[in-house]
Amino acid sequence: MEQQTVLFIGPQGSGKGTQVQNLIAHLKEVDAGRPVMDVETGRLFRALAETGNATATLVRDLVDEGKPVPDFVTNSFVMADFRDRYVPECHITLDGFPRNAEQAAFLDQIFAFYGRKDMTIVYLETPEDVVRERMMARGRHDDTEEKITERLRWSTEMMNGLVAYYKERPHTEFVTVDGSKTIEEVQQTITDSLGI
Repeated sequence: MEQQTVLFIGPQGSGKGTQVQNLIAHLKEVDAGRPVMDVETGRLFRALAETGNATATLVRDLVDEGKPVPDFVTNSFVMADFRDRYVPECHITLDGFPRNAEQAAFLDQIFAFYGRKDMTIVYLETPEDVVRERMMARGRHDDTEEKITERLRWSTEMMNGLVAYYKERPHTEFVTVDGSKTIEEVQQTITDSLGI
C-alpha cells in the first residue's frame, strides 16, 4: 500500500488519541512490513516529566494551568523525535502537533527535509458541549471546569488558523469527521477516507 502520513486535529476530548491508536493498529495489520512512526506530544511531554528537570517543571506548570506550551519548546521535542526515530519507509501518524499554523509551517520544514509532501488531515469536528462532557468524565486533576474553559478558548482560536492552513496546503487531503459519533463509526469513516 502507499505510504501514509496522517495528521489528526481537533479539540481536546474529540477522540484523537483513541483514533490514532486504532489507525496504527489497522496499519500494522494491513501493511505489516512497514513501521509506523507515531508522533504524539503527550507522550513526549510525559517522558520529559519523568526527568524532573527545570524544563519539565515549567511545562507541567503550564499544562496544569490550562495554558499552551510555547512553540519553540514543542517544536524542539518534535524535531528530536524525528531525528531519533524517523525511517524513510515508515507510515507517520501525528496527534497533538501541530496546534497552530506556525507549528504547521515548522512541520512542513521537517517534511521537506525528509522528502515527504503528501499528507491527509483528519479533522475531528466535535461540538464544545460534547468535548466538555468527555473531558469532565476523564477525571484528570487538570480537568476542572475553569481549566477546561480556558483550554477550549485558546484551542478554538488556534484550531481555526490550523484548519485554514491545511485547507490551503498543496498535496493535502482534508477529511472532516463528525467526532461526536461512536468510536467505531469514526474509525470506519477514517479508514474509508484513507482507502485502507
